[in-house]
Amino acid sequence: MESPLNIPKAENVVTVSAIDTTTNMVAVAYGFVEPVIPGHESWNMQTFAFLVENKKLGKTIPFDAGSRNDWWNHSPAVVKAIDRLIPGLEIRKNVDETLVEGGIDLKKIGHIVWGHYHCE
Repeated sequence: MESPLNIPKAENVVTVSAIDTTTNMVAVAYGFVEPVIPGHESWNMQTFAFLVENKKLGKTIPFDAGSRNDWWNHSPAVVKAIDRLIPGLEIRKNVDETLVEGGIDLKKIGHIVWGHYHCE
């Protein structure tokens, strides 16, 4: 069946999976949005990464990598931002542990796409 939007047939198709990064946090809103809405000064957040797999090409690429579970070993600027903006933080596993538990061979990952970076 032809697409009513005239989208050409793809030669390569990927599977995208959401990865629970096991990161749960309470964050103060002012560090992320303006204006802060009264009654919403803090947020409960969970973060996700994504795994993009092209089985035809044998390529696997994570999009983002979650937070490291030893967050205190980040750069001093990131640790300072966490201390200032994240009053509650739980990270049970690094994303590489979650990938291995899910049957992903880390040696087949040649690239990681970072969706954003953290700086202060």
